[in-house]
Amino acid sequence: PIRNRNDESESANLQFSFGDYRLKVVAAKLQSADAPDKVAQFYREDLARFGTVLDCTGTGVPPTPPAPKAKKSKVLTCDGDKPRRNGVLLKVGTRDDQRVAEVHPLGSGSKISLVHVKTRNLD
Repeated sequence: PIRNRNDESESANLQFSFGDYRLKVVAAKLQSADAPDKVAQFYREDLARFGTVLDCTGTGVPPTPPAPKAKKSKVLTCDGDKPRRNGVLLKVGTRDDQRVAEVHPLGSGSKISLVHVKTRNLD
């Protein structure tokens, strides 16, 4: 885990309720001595257990599906999301239950940002 200047974790687990709407966000920042390409490949394979992994890096591996026509579509897209410079951005899931992994260089290793966002509207 990455720790800030006060030696506190830069991870979070938040849950909010607004009437019938629920939001849960779990985030973590990690570092690794491994090269970014190796770390990105690990997360590409690991995230595949949740569905088709979108590579929002701009390489189009696999290509991002076309934007959904209906506003209420749950199809996940890159929506213009891009990684930081020299990074890799991976997404998987649906618009209301998505996992995101970003990997970019940190010295001779990697910095990893992981986020899981889950929303629910209790109509």
